[in-house]
Amino acid sequence: MAWLSKADAKSGAGVTADTNAAAKSVLAWLKDRMHVVPLSHTHPIETVYSKNGISCKQEYDHETVEIRGITLDLSEWLALYLQEDTSVVWDMYGLDKDGEIHTCQCTYGPAASGTLKMGYKKGGNGTGTWTSDSVTYPTAISGVNATGAGRKVEVGNARANEADGYRVTVDTIIYFCPQYNTYARDMNPAFIPCPPNEAKNGMVVSTNKQKVLVAYDRNTPVYQNTTSVVREYRYMTASEAAAKVDAVASNGSRVIDVRVVVSWGTGGTTYKNIQVRGGGTDGATAATDISATSRPMGNGYYVVSASEITYQVTTS
Repeated sequence: MAWLSKADAKSGAGVTADTNAAAKSVLAWLKDRMHVVPLSHTHPIETVYSKNGISCKQEYDHETVEIRGITLDLSEWLALYLQEDTSVVWDMYGLDKDGEIHTCQCTYGPAASGTLKMGYKKGGNGTGTWTSDSVTYPTAISGVNATGAGRKVEVGNARANEADGYRVTVDTIIYFCPQYNTYARDMNPAFIPCPPNEAKNGMVVSTNKQKVLVAYDRNTPVYQNTTSVVREYRYMTASEAAAKVDAVASNGSRVIDVRVVVSWGTGGTTYKNIQVRGGGTDGATAATDISATSRPMGNGYYVVSASEITYQVTTS
């Protein structure tokens, strides 16, 4: 039996180049000549992340075929030129019902040009409302043959028999991307392939309160209250982080001398001055100082940590 050679296949398909496009044309021609045998075809949907009520799923199409009845030179040529990979690994960002950001990765196609508003739902399928961000997002894929689909083709060749016949196994995976600009989607409602704007609005990461007795004014205690809050503005560009540092840094409190009565009686009244911190004339008005620091957080993003300290004097 004569096996189909590279020269015969390229001539039959009408191609001369050694390229991926030429290899695809040869594959199509081989299908018409019944040299391609389907082995398996599945369409899995896998959960890549799930926590605190939100989940992110990966949908893809996986087909395996075998090319039979060919010579060694054609099998090696197909193994070299049929393989391709246009898939892109995307960082995904999801917002749970508590406002925490969760990250994972999905595989889609290359980014589309321009920007579109992407919808995400805080808490996934919960009662939250849809929110939108205007950013570049991956090409929305509606079918296996979509032009912008992430496509990965792995090819292997092997000897098929002792008569110098060879076979080629072709694994084709096409990655589906939900339409993230569709607010009513069922797939990954809490996730989008870019940090949601809510992550840049500031999230409280720590809080500390202190209350110190500084004096008695007659029988009334005077307390210095201090509340420290650290707020983080995450997933910012370098320029956004620099602008945020300038915008949030402030100094609203001051040190105030307050005169209090420490003793009184027939011999007279004794006063002393104490220093407190706050706002107004006696510190009873809350006043806040904010210092801000920018630092890298990885993947080209920056985080701004803002330390907010609020001072106030109370009598209880």
